Amino acid sequence: IGPLDEGFGRAYFEDVDWGYRARRAGDRVVYFGQAELIHAERSAAASDDIAGMANYHGNRLRFVVKHYSVEALSTFLADEGAWLRGLGPVGARLVAAMQRVYFRHCLGLRELTRTRAAGSGAKVTADEIDTIACALAALRAIAPLETR
Repeated sequence: IGPLDEGFGRAYFEDVDWGYRARRAGDRVVYFGQAELIHAERSAAASDDIAGMANYHGNRLRFVVKHYSVEALSTFLADEGAWLRGLGPVGARLVAAMQRVYFRHCLGLRELTRTRAAGSGAKVTADEIDTIACALAALRAIAPLETR
């Protein structure tokens, strides 16, 4: 199934991606509830500042774009828009984080679609790229209107 996808950056969803790829390859993924991991230092990734939220949600979005079918991705992105609209002014910091996420994914669309192709084993079509790009641009346009 290959190594961890370094495009996920630090923390969040690289393990989910790895398990997903293992299951797709026919391997069995198991959970061992008695396992324990103790970090000797504080995790900067687990923060509620804008950068921390953008890291988490950016990796979440990367996973979805990488693995969802075009139909499922379209539904997800529509639901994402409804979620953003529902945040309103109280979610201003999260909205700012999501702005970073969508913008970063728009800028990295070429790499993201290569990852999508590698994940599915099929060539990503121009229509898929257009669907992803238009959805990211539309999502980025939602948030500023809701925080005024």
